[in-house]
Amino acid sequence: MSIKKSFSENKKEFWEAIIKEWKISGLSKTLFCKQRSIAESSFGKWYRRLKENFKKNNPEVAFVPITIKKEKSESGSPLLLVLKDNIKITIPKDTDAPTLKMLLEMLGVLPC
Repeated sequence: MSIKKSFSENKKEFWEAIIKEWKISGLSKTLFCKQRSIAESSFGKWYRRLKENFKKNNPEVAFVPITIKKEKSESGSPLLLVLKDNIKITIPKDTDAPTLKMLLEMLGVLPC
């Protein structure tokens, strides 16, 4: 492996880790970049690049937009998530948004 290719792979891995950290943080891109002294333009460039690479390398994965609505519920009903092959996951109704987002990313429901 050439030094240039190795350097390129290291940069890609670095930015993948940064983007995962940002998603888990729940912060806006602007605030996250500011807190970590990262150029927002570089973050945006790598975010778009990695998102496109993921789509190209995983064409069979289809992302479906979801909307999470916060509703008052007296019943205390949990969220029931039904995945491919009828896999069902029950999520407690008091699960906070960053935890839910991280779970959906790990399941491949949301892009990283």
